Amino acid sequence: MDKSRILIVQHAPWEGPGRYAEILAAAGAQPVTVRPDLGEEVPDPEGYDGVVVMGGLMGATDETTFPWLAAEKRMLAAAVDAQTPVFAVCLGAQLLALATGGRVRPGPAPELGIHTVRLTPAALTDPLFEGLPRRLSVFQWHGDAFEPGPGAVTLAHSPLYPCQAVRVGRGAYGLQFHLEISAGMLAEWSDVPACAADAERVMGPGGFSDLLAELSPHETGQDDLARHIFDRWLKLVSRREDRPVRA
Repeated sequence: MDKSRILIVQHAPWEGPGRYAEILAAAGAQPVTVRPDLGEEVPDPEGYDGVVVMGGLMGATDETTFPWLAAEKRMLAAAVDAQTPVFAVCLGAQLLALATGGRVRPGPAPELGIHTVRLTPAALTDPLFEGLPRRLSVFQWHGDAFEPGPGAVTLAHSPLYPCQAVRVGRGAYGLQFHLEISAGMLAEWSDVPACAADAERVMGPGGFSDLLAELSPHETGQDDLARHIFDRWLKLVSRREDRPVRA
């Protein structure tokens, strides 16, 4: 799978691909990171074998403050139309939903820290989720919910959030949760004022210490889940690369 070009759309310096970057490096892929929040243009996905869209503190519908969100949605719609594999995380998953006819709205309550999601029956035979237990403990950091568009398949849910993971078409995936985050990465988030304020607002004083204490015993499990799911997504990228070129 070496030499595959993977577009990574990142929205903040601390919201990088984390574990996913390690998996890409081990696979010999060539990640190309763009930062629309810094004024960099969102490229056409045609020149890439796969697209990864990360999270961010902005809302997926806030195009007035962040006009580049509209360009991201157009890029994601084009990638899905071209059957380019997409892996979208949190804000990225919400943008994927909007790009494919879904909706994004405020959730009933923020989710921060380790939460349980349940796989749907469709996930049991899904190329990425097949072989996983029905209940997963995953790290969350979000307050909005997304509703998939027509034809999308919900793969995971929780009591407060009916869609925690979704497949759109054959190879576009959106995950509300953050398997990419390690304890070291989360500790770096504690130095970001906006993240610290979020943690204290939801969890009270000392919120970040509580989050780190929650994540620490789940580090191995999060790493195993990330590798199971993302490695399988990379196989979709590899299969796309192997298709014959049409004249």
